Amino acid sequence: MLVENMTLKQMLEYQPNKEDLAIMPLQARLLIKLTIIGEDKEKNYGFLRSFFQQDMKNSIFYASAKTIFYDFDATEISNSHKFITIAELYSELEDKDFIASLAKLLEGSEKESDVYFEIYSLQDSHYQVSIINGEVSGKVVDE
Repeated sequence: MLVENMTLKQMLEYQPNKEDLAIMPLQARLLIKLTIIGEDKEKNYGFLRSFFQQDMKNSIFYASAKTIFYDFDATEISNSHKFITIAELYSELEDKDFIASLAKLLEGSEKESDVYFEIYSLQDSHYQVSIINGEVSGKVVDE
């Protein structure tokens, strides 16, 4: 699980282990690490507002109102000014249903920041859905 005393590097490299997945909320089937990389905090939170306003209709996330967002000014690790927002989310949906719903939501979302959804299932599957340079894509990382 993400915790507030982790460094940016630790959060970016974080992948849940079996113990992390075992302590998810009982209703959750998926753990999702969300990483947003934008020019500034306003652009990142603009994406979040746009995205979660759309998600309110079908709510593919479990208890998203309790989500903690971790913000980092990443100027020192990149050649240009970057602001990174990272969060951990959960879903009650099965992985294929979640990915299909997520892709549909992302098509209608603001695309000024690069966004990565790392999706981990209880069955040890790992997927990535992203928006990079305004293009939505997805891939199986490990199944």
